[in-house]
Amino acid sequence: MNRTNILKLTELRSLNSEGNSTSISRTFQQKDDVLLLDVIKAGFGLQTDAELAGFLGITRSALCTVRHKTKKLGPKSKFNVLDKIAFLGVRNWAERLTGPYIGQRLHELSVNRARYVGLKKTPHDNLLAAEMSLPDEIKLCLNIATDEELAEFLGVHRNHISMVRSGKSKLGIDPKLKLLRHLDKIDSNRVYEAITDPDVLIEAIRAYTKKFG
Repeated sequence: MNRTNILKLTELRSLNSEGNSTSISRTFQQKDDVLLLDVIKAGFGLQTDAELAGFLGITRSALCTVRHKTKKLGPKSKFNVLDKIAFLGVRNWAERLTGPYIGQRLHELSVNRARYVGLKKTPHDNLLAAEMSLPDEIKLCLNIATDEELAEFLGVHRNHISMVRSGKSKLGIDPKLKLLRHLDKIDSNRVYEAITDPDVLIEAIRAYTKKFG
C-alpha cells in the first residue's frame, strides 16, 4: 500500500475513535421519537397520521409502533426527512446511502483507474448486486489489500464483509457514512447526529420551517 493510501486508511481509522463509533441501533435506544413525529407533522402541514406515514414512507401500523414507543423511527425515514429539508444543502441523502451511488463515486474517485476498468460493472438498478460488489470495489479503488484491512477501514467485523459479499447482509449506515465523508467530503458527524438524536433532527426541521414555512 503506497503512502497516499496509508494516509487514507489512517484517516478513516480515526473516524472510529470519534463520536460516531457508537452503533446507530444502540443510540436509537436512548430517546423515543414521539415529539419528532409531531414536529414533522406540524412543520410540513400534515393533517393526519396517515399523511405522516406516507410522508415518511412507512405504513400506518409502523407509525403506531413509534407513537407507542415500542419501536424507533428507522434511519430510512429520517434520511427522507433530511432530503426534504436539504440538510447540509443535500437533497439525495437516501440515494447516497445506496450501493449504486457509492459504487459510482468509488469509480469516479478511483485512485487506480487503470485497474478499475477490469472490474465488472454493476447495473445501476440492481441494488442487491451493487451492495454485494461494494467490498471489492472499495478494496480495488482505495488499494486496500485484505478483507481484514477493509474491515478496520470501515469499522466493522471481518465476517461482516463476507456477509455483504454473499448478499446476506448490507454494508450498513455507519460504514457508508464514513465512506461518504471520504468520498463526498461531507460532515458525516452532523449527519450521524441528525439520524441518531431526535433533538438534533427536530432543531433542523424547525430551522427549515422557520426559514421556508
